[in-house]
Amino acid sequence: MVLPEVTDALREYIFDQMPIRLLKLPEMELVERRAVFQLLIPKMEDITEEYLAQKRETNTIYFVQRDTLVRDCIKERIRYAILSHTWLEDEVTFEDWKLGRNLSGPGYEKLQRFCQVAAAEYEVSLGWMDTICINKDSTSELDESIRSMYRWYENSFICLTYLANTTSLDDMPDDRWFTRGWTLQELLSPQRIKFYGKTWTPLTAKEIDNDKPSYSVGATPAPIHRVIEKATGITYSEMVFFKPGLQGGEISRRMVWAAKRTTTRGEDRAYSLMGIFSVTFTIAYGEGVERAFFRLVEQILNSYRNILDILNWARMPVSSQIHSSNMLPSRPECYLERATNLSLQGIEQTPSKPMILTHLGLRVRLLIVDADTPPSEDSKVLLKDGHVRMQCVGSLQKEPTIVHLQNIHDRDLFGPFRFTFKFVFGIWNIHESGRSIRIPDICSAFLFRVPHINAPIRQLRPLAPSPFPQFRPLASGGQEDTACEGEDEIEEEEEEETNLESCKVDTAKVISFPSSQEFRYLSREKDLATHGVKLRSVYL
Repeated sequence: MVLPEVTDALREYIFDQMPIRLLKLPEMELVERRAVFQLLIPKMEDITEEYLAQKRETNTIYFVQRDTLVRDCIKERIRYAILSHTWLEDEVTFEDWKLGRNLSGPGYEKLQRFCQVAAAEYEVSLGWMDTICINKDSTSELDESIRSMYRWYENSFICLTYLANTTSLDDMPDDRWFTRGWTLQELLSPQRIKFYGKTWTPLTAKEIDNDKPSYSVGATPAPIHRVIEKATGITYSEMVFFKPGLQGGEISRRMVWAAKRTTTRGEDRAYSLMGIFSVTFTIAYGEGVERAFFRLVEQILNSYRNILDILNWARMPVSSQIHSSNMLPSRPECYLERATNLSLQGIEQTPSKPMILTHLGLRVRLLIVDADTPPSEDSKVLLKDGHVRMQCVGSLQKEPTIVHLQNIHDRDLFGPFRFTFKFVFGIWNIHESGRSIRIPDICSAFLFRVPHINAPIRQLRPLAPSPFPQFRPLASGGQEDTACEGEDEIEEEEEEETNLESCKVDTAKVISFPSSQEFRYLSREKDLATHGVKLRSVYL
């Protein structure tokens, strides 16, 4: 007799944490969740009051709630294998299986071998393979499957990874599996993975039951771990300590992992990252890859505190037809030119003021500093290649930095009409605490060009009349600041907001440069005015 609370917890786990349908092994019979419940309920009979009491006594945690203890006991008895692979042309689909067709060829052989290996080698009675276990004709089922995929792989007893182009570790890095979008989460989410080559031969010794690195004192990377790092760029330690969401990981770094991967449907490039960032949104095939990726970034912005690193990208912003902001990337490739020397950690990744996405753009807190192009003999040569040497005015910056312009026409900004514009850096990786501002060792900044170079930096608006009305600062409540020039002396930095959306100069690489030692800490009352810098909440 199964305890009532165990029955309820088992039902909840199956319907919330397990795939919609599974293959019953070794019969290769498709079973729905209700049938899975009936198959598993006999395995719960030994979870008695005496067993739970014994488990509580031997538990290393000082106090564990009963429902958590019951859930852990259930998970120990639920074992299913899951397959990670790349699709062939003749895969057996859910519709094929219902109609009894396409039951031969490479696709069917792969299905058979997966079921045989799972049942014989790992003694599991259930298996899951996306080709046959998802009814893609049902939009609701497809939506649930895509949004739950990470969790299904994470909860599996074993993930069998089939590399169809691999015969040994030597040619493993060239396998197509490492180029596909969905297989990234299939590498990161399971607790236990075993790699198989094209003939279903294990790529590591049989006695090695887990090819995925896991934490243990004194452990060193095995040969297969170095192969995985070579193929994916994901280091041994990143694999060991990976957690979904933003726990101990940089947004830009995880985007780089996905940047060189492809999917058959463009939107899947964004959908396949939901589990990695632990966010969810509705599936809408037909919206296009750029809009899907925008919705992913939007969910990340709305879900976490430590999001500063989301700005660590360059090249092409999202289309204005999707959103007015030009401060959001259009796809994962934008993060390939991230600044890798910023060392954003802990609280330093959390903006001091809210980063809010509005119809005006993304609201970002910046330290605004005048910038200029110092004299240099190679300036013309640099400009010909779309590069320009720039430096903060004053002593904040140690030495000039090379700015890589994204658009060829932006070279004209530094030509004959150079002095009709004022250039400023907007440093975004600052940290505000009370009335002080900490400048990091390595600053990262956006570049802006503002008309009328004689306008003081604290105004950040053109002299009237102007063809650039969006430069006007916004007073509290979003109304245009109509104060006269004398009233500008009364400053409330937290309330001043500026729209610089059309001023931003797109760059091919993220701008970063070392700061001077004496400018690591600035006081709002004294140092900002003295050094001609300004804090602003800017819409981009």
